[in-house]
Amino acid sequence: MRRWVRAAALVGSICMAAGAISCGSKTGGAPGANGGTLVEIQGSVTLNGQPATAKRALVAGDTVKVPKGALARIEYTDGTRFLLLGRGDSGSELTIGKEAQEAGVNVMLARLTRGLVSFVVRSGKQQTRYEIEAMSSLTVVRGTQGKVQTGPDGDLVALKEGSVEVISKPLKTNLELKEGFQVMVEPGGAFGAPKAYDFSESSERELFDAAPLRMKTLGGN
Repeated sequence: MRRWVRAAALVGSICMAAGAISCGSKTGGAPGANGGTLVEIQGSVTLNGQPATAKRALVAGDTVKVPKGALARIEYTDGTRFLLLGRGDSGSELTIGKEAQEAGVNVMLARLTRGLVSFVVRSGKQQTRYEIEAMSSLTVVRGTQGKVQTGPDGDLVALKEGSVEVISKPLKTNLELKEGFQVMVEPGGAFGAPKAYDFSESSERELFDAAPLRMKTLGGN
């Protein structure tokens, strides 16, 4: 699978070794860095092990950790937004990958080590796509809204709008997920049967709202 071969190469480009950051600064990059910018922080969020501050640009290798009850919002220059939420005792952790080029398309990679990230990627003719790597899966995103959640039981990918390609990392197989559905990817890479997903609860709707979240909404699943 051509896209899987490309994705596998991108996965290898993330600057991590033995669980430690091997590139990226202690506090983030200069304004305009193409790893996005931390535009909102609530709670004790850290960037590369140091207290994070809002308006900080991110570069490849930067790791954002969000403990339980906290949040961090990352925004890219094309308007794409990632929201990391600290739901559950282990919180969430995301590492920015290295930007790559494929047939004239900018490919932005992020690795979700644990927890939950929601994404809002603008539709249109922009020459950028986003790839979110989790424990067992790689989700290829363009012009859609949804979320990826990873934990010991595998990865959950749920889609609010559009469609995405979900790739099983262990098995190198793929599945197209449609709007309004979710799929589980087991630790061994097997896909569960896609099921309808309800985004009507307020804790789900606010995952995709551009306005700042209220801290009390973070206790959902």
